[in-house]
Amino acid sequence: MKKIAVITGADSGLGREYTRLILEESNVDEIWALAKTPARLQRLVQDFGARIVPVEIDLTQLDALADFHRRLSLEKPEIRWLINNAGIGKFGPFEKLEALEAARIVDLNCRAVVEMTWNCLPYMPPGSRIVNTASQAAFQPLPYFSVYAASKAFIDRFSLALAVELKPRGITVTSVCPCWMRTPLLNKAQTTARPDVVWMFPITDPAPVARAAISDSQKGRRRSVYGTLTRLAILGAKLLPTGITMAVWLMQQGLNGMHVWHCPHPSKPGEAETHCEMLKLLEISIQASHAGMPR
Repeated sequence: MKKIAVITGADSGLGREYTRLILEESNVDEIWALAKTPARLQRLVQDFGARIVPVEIDLTQLDALADFHRRLSLEKPEIRWLINNAGIGKFGPFEKLEALEAARIVDLNCRAVVEMTWNCLPYMPPGSRIVNTASQAAFQPLPYFSVYAASKAFIDRFSLALAVELKPRGITVTSVCPCWMRTPLLNKAQTTARPDVVWMFPITDPAPVARAAISDSQKGRRRSVYGTLTRLAILGAKLLPTGITMAVWLMQQGLNGMHVWHCPHPSKPGEAETHCEMLKLLEISIQASHAGMPR
């Protein structure tokens, strides 16, 4: 029985880095690289060799997922790695999104992860690993990127719960929560709608994120977070009121965030004014740190 890895969104960005790293695993005979774009899939084969098995598939289509399920039932491979990495997002006001566009984000980021996991689990023995790409965005609501952030929160919670369920089977599940990365997702997420998001946040390369994710999965960790700034951002989202985290996000995008935070029931005299002053200082700090940053 051949041992394989299944990687969605394998043709670019973080998925390509996952593919490169998993090739170093001696216990994997093939990598089934799932993606929509035939040319990029063929480039994977050219770059990485015959162990890459390209699978052209649109994971938002129920028929395509059913076909993949039938392929698994026929070939019955031993799946050592399942990496659910494919995802999309769209910047801009929710009401400006097309209904099908918003639904497609949920279909790919959420439903496809659930269905791919359900399809692959029967073929995963003890010692297998599931890696799901969530995001730093999973920890706070993001105005003007709302559907994407909510979908990543779903992935993170689903992964953590599944990790507990599958532990008795010896299967590790890891939720990967990277910061913003230089991947095609950012370009595809752009929109002409206003207000827009101008990317005023630190951006990293996908390679170290992928390395950390694979390492954390091998160590049995349920969540992988790369970078000190990302850890601080997640900690801040957990500790600070949601209104403040959303205000900071808006300020990072050069938008007005002051109206988001309010303190209707201050516990101490002057508390509301203190929070407003804090937000003003944050706004000044964010503007200073992003001075000269290309938009």
